[in-house]
Amino acid sequence: MMRIWKKNNQAMEKSGGMKREDVRATPKGFVPVIIGDRNGCSERRLVRVELLRDQRMVELLELAAQEFGYDQQGVLRIPCDPDYFRQVITHKHHEQIER
Repeated sequence: MMRIWKKNNQAMEKSGGMKREDVRATPKGFVPVIIGDRNGCSERRLVRVELLRDQRMVELLELAAQEFGYDQQGVLRIPCDPDYFRQVITHKHHEQIER
């Protein structure tokens, strides 16, 4: 399933946008997101649904709502530095391993 998403992600990068079939190819239990700051640096990532309940992630989602509103169409955009986002995900992953 991840291969399909990666293939579609590459096609999305070439065409400049995400198509409806790309969203359908997302593996079950994941949400596609675009993480980026105002400097134009952005990344497309798959985020596990359960991670969306983490407090740090909730804060990022609130930031996205302030920036883009609650009626975002298509892929969820989160306006933050991709490096910080990776830290949030890595920290949560390590917390789960320690349990």
